[in-house]
Amino acid sequence: MHKKARPKKKITAPKPKKTTVTRSLSPLGVPATAQGAPSPGSGGTVFLLVVASLAMAIACFGVASIPATYLPRRGTADFVVRHKLDMTVLGVGLLIAAALTL
Repeated sequence: MHKKARPKKKITAPKPKKTTVTRSLSPLGVPATAQGAPSPGSGGTVFLLVVASLAMAIACFGVASIPATYLPRRGTADFVVRHKLDMTVLGVGLLIAAALTL
């Protein structure tokens, strides 16, 4: 006697689990827990000082770029002529200070 042929069970591959990958922007040597902590220089005062420094640098460059012939008074024209280099150096110094604090 022959045995009846039984149907074979279908073998299905297990479904892969969904994994979420979080990418860290920190370098390899820095622990990932330090990434979520706010940096010590992220306060509002530092931001205000940087903005004030940039505004003063722009103002210094603006004053230094005005030709003396366009100024209405002789005293202000004399001041601009005598301090043109000083205002430019002050503007460059303020820009460098703002860049270093960032």
